[in-house]
Amino acid sequence: MAQIYINPTTGNDSASGTSTAPFKTITNALKQAQADTTIQLSPGNYSSSSGEVFHLQVPSKVKILGNEANKGNGILIQ
Repeated sequence: MAQIYINPTTGNDSASGTSTAPFKTITNALKQAQADTTIQLSPGNYSSSSGEVFHLQVPSKVKILGNEANKGNGILIQ
């Protein structure tokens, strides 16, 4: 199972999408994601001002997760 990391504050959509070099946007991660990929969100605001292009469509068999320990607290998609 592949994993893609995103951080709206320190990420860069030209990065590799790893935990040490996360993407900036969910939009870019969705373009890279294939079946059985998990997209891991870091806390922060995901909005058009941070580079998101809405409407987001999550492909089949792709998961988007926040911090499961705190139920995604601190993550805002608007």
